[in-house]
Parts: sequence; C-alpha cells; structure tokens
Amino acid sequence: MHKKSFFKNILLTYSCIAGVLLMALFSFVMLRNQTVNIKREQGKEIANFSASIDRWEKEFSNFFNISQSIQSLPSFDRFALCRSEDYYSCLTVLYNDLNRFKRIVTGENYNLLVHRYGDDTIITNNGTHSLNFVLKELDIEPHDYEEIILKAIDENLYSESYVLDDDKILYVCVKDYIDTQMIITLYTPMSKWNAFSKVMEKPAYLIADDRKITDWRTDAYAMPDHFPTDSILVRTPKVYSYNKSDFAIASSSYVNLYYILPLLSFKIKDVFVFLLKMSIGFLVIMTVSYVIVRTFSIRLYRPIEKLIDTFMEFSSENRSEENENEIEFMARQVAEIRGHNQELIHKLDARNTLIRDRTLKHLLLGRLDENE
Repeated sequence: MHKKSFFKNILLTYSCIAGVLLMALFSFVMLRNQTVNIKREQGKEIANFSASIDRWEKEFSNFFNISQSIQSLPSFDRFALCRSEDYYSCLTVLYNDLNRFKRIVTGENYNLLVHRYGDDTIITNNGTHSLNFVLKELDIEPHDYEEIILKAIDENLYSESYVLDDDKILYVCVKDYIDTQMIITLYTPMSKWNAFSKVMEKPAYLIADDRKITDWRTDAYAMPDHFPTDSILVRTPKVYSYNKSDFAIASSSYVNLYYILPLLSFKIKDVFVFLLKMSIGFLVIMTVSYVIVRTFSIRLYRPIEKLIDTFMEFSSENRSEENENEIEFMARQVAEIRGHNQELIHKLDARNTLIRDRTLKHLLLGRLDENE
C-alpha cells in the first residue's frame, strides 16, 4: 500500500477544483473591472470630445454670422460699387467700420481679410496691405488663393469655401455683384484643435468630405470605405466599431466635415498583457489554494490515518497490495475481519450444537459427568 496516496489524490483534486473556481472568479472580476473602466474612460473621452465639437461648431457658426454681418455694413456695398475716384475714400470708411465691428463682435479670435476681387489692396486687422504680402504671411500661394475664391464663386447657393491647413482654418465667402465680387476671408488657428488632441493624449481627426472644403494638411485623412456615414449624428458623438476599434464620430451641421476620436478599447497588446496578468494571478491563486486545501485536508485526514495505523498494528498478516490506497486497504481489512467473524460464528454454532447433543444424551442416561 502507498500510504497517503489517497491523501495526495484528495489534495490534488480539491486543489485543482479550488484553483479553477478561484481563477474563474478572478477572471470574471478582472474582465468586469476592465470593461467598466473602459466604459468609464470612453464616457469621459466622449464628454470632452462633445465639448470640443461644440466649440468648433461655434467657430463655424461665427464664420457664417460674422461674414453675414460684414456684408450688411452699408460701407461694404458702397466700396464694392464705388467708382475709381471714390475708391480710397470708400476703402477708408470700410476699414473704420470693420475696425469698430471687430472690436465689438469678433474680439481677438478671428483675423479678417476683406477685398474686392481682382484688387491688389486688401483690408486686414491692422490696416491695408498688398494682397501678395498678406498671402506670403499666411504661407499661401497666389494661385492657390485664386482657386479657393473660384471654388467659393462656383457654390451658387452659399458662395463660401473652407480651407484646412496645418496651422489654420480659413473661411472664404464671396458676395456677388453685377460686375464684381467682394471677398471676405476669416481664419483662426488650427492650434485650438491640436490642443484638444494634446489634452486627450491621442489624435482627434477632422475629416473633410465636401467639395467646398480644401484640405492642405500634411496628415489629411479620408473617410474609410464602407463606413456608415448616413447614420452619423450631427454634433452628437456616436460610438462605432470599425476594424476591431471603437471610434466616437459626429458630423458638422454646417459642412460635410466629420469629427473622429479613437476611443480606448482592447488591443492585441492589451490581450497579451491581460493574459500575462492572468498567468501570474493563476500561479498565485494555485499556491494559495494549495496551502488552504492542504491545511484543511491534513485535519480531515487525521482520523483516517489513525484507523490505518490501527489496522496495520493489529493486522494478522503484514501484507498489502502494491497499488491499493488507504481506503482500499481499510476496505480489505474490514472484509477480512468480517470473514474471520463469520468463520468464528460458524465454529461457535457447530460447537454449541455438539454441546447441546451431549448434554441431552447424558440427561437421558441419567448421568452427568462434569469432566466430559
């Protein structure tokens, strides 16, 4: 008999059961916490993203409202329709009106460019300058600016055009007259959007999908193929899964411009990290479960060990099967004891019958020999 083989079996079995149960519980808790944390982080990201979208929608709204307000200035129309001899006087009046308008309405958030199409003189925030000089300051080639204006002129309904650059966003609006056009250009730094990406510590994308938008950015992104653009909500971020990644996407209410933010989600790297943590946790859990099961198993096994020692002390034959465990050994000992008891009972029964017959015989013969 292999002593304590049954104990080892119990220890191994219950250690495995306890380890599997604890591991399942540990995995469930970890996955649940990971899921909850990801959803919580996604909620924070979406809230910040939504606030940023509102700010940018306000920017686009201000572009439109400011350009409409400028067009409503009487000096704007007078300058557009003035004769050559009244050109500089009308230009001065318009410049003064734009200065007052900028201080009252736009503050320091926007830069203004106003000029008549084909003129070399342009009105800016701080005076009048040559068009080529201003374009050089803005790092825009003259022929590119010409294409932007022509694109805005071609837009019969809105007569406006946008330009996305690495440094700025330009809004170009054209008011058409009989024989000329007035150009209003507003621009604001792109750093506002880039600042949001820095705060989020991840890139957030502006994707243009409109012929009114010219994208000059170095890292310009296009809308992925087969993406459900029809279901994207206006100004309200909605979570979409694409190529096993989650994105918060919303569209602009003014142009076909999409705001896209990659959300925190499980990646392959995260899966490997999670499996590594699970493996370490599994080893720790198996060690703990082994110690716990061993402690309780020893206490539960002590009565069995005492029985085995007793059986081995009083066993008539010091022999055991090579492959049997403690329970099999005790079962065999109990069977042998029962067999011995049955044999003794049979012997006693036979002896009692013999004694009874001899006693009756002596009684009938009238003699009783105590020595017999």
